Amino acid sequence: MTGSIPTESNWQVAAAQAQAPVFPIRIEWNTRKGKWEKYPLTRNGHLNASYDVRGHNWRGANGYGIAMGSGWYALDLDEYKQGCAAAQWLTQWQVPTQTRTHRTVSGGLHLIYRTLGEWTNLQTRQNVVPGLDTRGAGGWIAFGEGYSVAVNAWPTVLPDAVCLELTKATAAQDVKLQPVAPVDADAVLRRLHVALTVGPVKLRRRWYGDPTGLLDTSRSGFDMSAAKLLGIAGFNYSEVYWLLATQYPHGVVARDGLNRITVRQIKREAARATEAKRLMTAKMLEVFHGR
Repeated sequence: MTGSIPTESNWQVAAAQAQAPVFPIRIEWNTRKGKWEKYPLTRNGHLNASYDVRGHNWRGANGYGIAMGSGWYALDLDEYKQGCAAAQWLTQWQVPTQTRTHRTVSGGLHLIYRTLGEWTNLQTRQNVVPGLDTRGAGGWIAFGEGYSVAVNAWPTVLPDAVCLELTKATAAQDVKLQPVAPVDADAVLRRLHVALTVGPVKLRRRWYGDPTGLLDTSRSGFDMSAAKLLGIAGFNYSEVYWLLATQYPHGVVARDGLNRITVRQIKREAARATEAKRLMTAKMLEVFHGR
């Protein structure tokens, strides 16, 4: 991806300069809906994306789409929306921002990256945090009239830690984050003391910051592992959340404090952990009763 948007409306040339899998699109303002709409001018939409732009009919196009997946990935920031937490998330995960970046027709940003190895077909994720979506395998982003180049650079590689976090987040999308109920702090701490004293060694290791057997040694990795082990030890959703939020010294809250992002993260881990315990118990009962 080199150069900036051309002054002429030669979108075939502009698309070729992208050096990416592209296809012709039309960008129009929908007065009835009050928003910009982008639609492909190909029979099968983004599935017809190609590096060979000459294979497309560009008649009527005023932009082009870039297919994601196969080593391409984009972060979609809606900075203009109230409560957008995208900037904080980028900072927290140390996401490189010196990468190819487009200002969208709606006023947001598309940060474009390359993904390698196991992350080549990293999946799309909606609402990572308020104001931040992603476009991965099976998705696409637009560029054309009304868009501009905010950072004129070749897409950089999205770090493994960021890809891993997005993978974990994608896997947890269907976990419903319930409201947190009040807990009996003294009772929970007594049970925790017992669990750390006579319970599984894995829980004791994780609670005291031992990374043995932990593939992801980030703060969120510790949270995920500790939550899972607490769930196995019998703590419920609200109790796991409270422990991660107020007692655990090696997770994201201990480092960053309680904020919109960290609250969502530990709620997610608490929900995943207790759901995993429920499914495991149900499976054991099924085996026990011979069903």
